[in-house]
Amino acid sequence: MRKAVFLCIGLLSLLSALHAVEDVRKSVVSEAISLEGTRYQYGGTTPTGFDCSGFITYLFKKYVPSLPRVSRDMVRFGKKVNVSEILPGDLVFFATGRDGGTITHVALYIGKNAVIHSVSEGPQRGVIVTSLNTTYWKRRLSCAVRVLPGASLVERSDKPQKNPGKPGNSGTEEQKVIAETIIDVPNPAISPWNTFDGVIEGDFNLYLEKEKNAFNEWKNNN
Repeated sequence: MRKAVFLCIGLLSLLSALHAVEDVRKSVVSEAISLEGTRYQYGGTTPTGFDCSGFITYLFKKYVPSLPRVSRDMVRFGKKVNVSEILPGDLVFFATGRDGGTITHVALYIGKNAVIHSVSEGPQRGVIVTSLNTTYWKRRLSCAVRVLPGASLVERSDKPQKNPGKPGNSGTEEQKVIAETIIDVPNPAISPWNTFDGVIEGDFNLYLEKEKNAFNEWKNNN
């Protein structure tokens, strides 16, 4: 009898944790979408203007206050996940700069094989929703990271993947629930990102400026 009680308590605790994680994911995605159309601002971290990583740190500051400020550091924070297993609320990283192997840009995955991000250059700027099926973003996608605490609780590994290697095809109930709350994703077939092939340094220049300032401060004090 006592064992059954403990099992019930454990199950209720797990269900409570699952709902809490799901609520956080929904909250982050919903807030991100409410900010669509916000202008791009170099170094921006508020709704008056965001750079790519400033947008992400703003969304996660209540839930992951220790999340690093720039994408090159963010990619080393949290848990790396296969791109085919990303969930809404995960971070997706891109190499969009002159050095094709360097992380320069970060976006938030929102379901339906789409991300929302603050973009500095290209045919669309500011906070926008784009499909990962568009040529530009598909070619430059580097990896994905899960940063929300306890997010592994919502993973569903019992279902076979329909199409491994492509984002958002794990078929989880979590993806379906959150995806229903988001706006329509622009048609990737007619996206201007299919023909754009330029350089987007993202927050990489901000990272370099930060390093330069740190060096100058050290030089002045030594």
